[in-house]
Amino acid sequence: MYIRLENIIPVIILGPTASGKSEIAIKLANVLNGEIINADSMQIYKGFDIGKGKLNAKEREGIKHDMISFLNPEEEYSAGKYRKDCLRIIEEIKKRGKIPIIVGGTGFYIRTLLKGIAPIPEIPKKLRDRLNKIISSYGCEYFYRFLSVLDPVYIKKISKNDKQRIERAIEVIFFSGKSFSSFFNDELNKNDSFENIKIGLFLEKEELKRRIAERVEKMIRNGWLEEVKNLIDMKIPINSQSFKSIGYREMAYVLEGKLNLDQAKEVIIRKTFLYAKRQMTWFKKEKNVHWIKSNDLELAFFSALRYIKEKKEGELYVNGRK
Repeated sequence: MYIRLENIIPVIILGPTASGKSEIAIKLANVLNGEIINADSMQIYKGFDIGKGKLNAKEREGIKHDMISFLNPEEEYSAGKYRKDCLRIIEEIKKRGKIPIIVGGTGFYIRTLLKGIAPIPEIPKKLRDRLNKIISSYGCEYFYRFLSVLDPVYIKKISKNDKQRIERAIEVIFFSGKSFSSFFNDELNKNDSFENIKIGLFLEKEELKRRIAERVEKMIRNGWLEEVKNLIDMKIPINSQSFKSIGYREMAYVLEGKLNLDQAKEVIIRKTFLYAKRQMTWFKKEKNVHWIKSNDLELAFFSALRYIKEKKEGELYVNGRK
């Protein structure tokens, strides 16, 4: 069974961690003759597999995946580069007569892809490294208060523990002399740069917590601790961008004896749930998203398929016949 659409329109599957995005994307790709493009800022790194929930070869069911495991762990990557690479891949997939299916939970990547990158200046690496050392020595909470004075608009959008976003905002303010939020004033009001179909997945609070806990348990059973040991043996520094993914530093602390496995698991589950809440806050601001509760993945898949069909007035074919 497959759906033939009059035009090849990219489909975007978004939502929080553990909401079933990858599973539903695979099902849709099989039915729509699609290829999957990753929109998770940490799944781009080689070697960071188990702790990022990457599907293995069997789980991918032969579906081609792009923008995944292509970057060395010590390399850095930006949303601007992601947009440039992703737009090129979308066109390549369309030329092959297939449907691009963009899947992930990094809201900034998805928004940048759709609306373009804000004209934020490139920060010299020396300045970034220097500021990051200062922020690390004083702590996130201190600079969160500092940022609340410098940019009271942006501070409302982040938590006091969001080290990555605090660092980024401080860098830009120090380098440009302008508030970080001033670069994004018109971002949400822009139209998407290309036609698309957006589907959002969500879960009720208790089900989301259960799924996250189950996901973390599965990752540990599948060898997450051994994966982190291998990365450390490869001399990947735990202060690198790739190690910022939730859970990797906690697993490293287990190996160092700073935490036991149960303590690490508790921290990871809590951090992941808080991150999922931030993801939903971000995605709720996106326009034209068709939201589907994904408690039952099979029902969610058929709901998504029906919406795509209605949206593009596609025709359902079975074995080449209507």
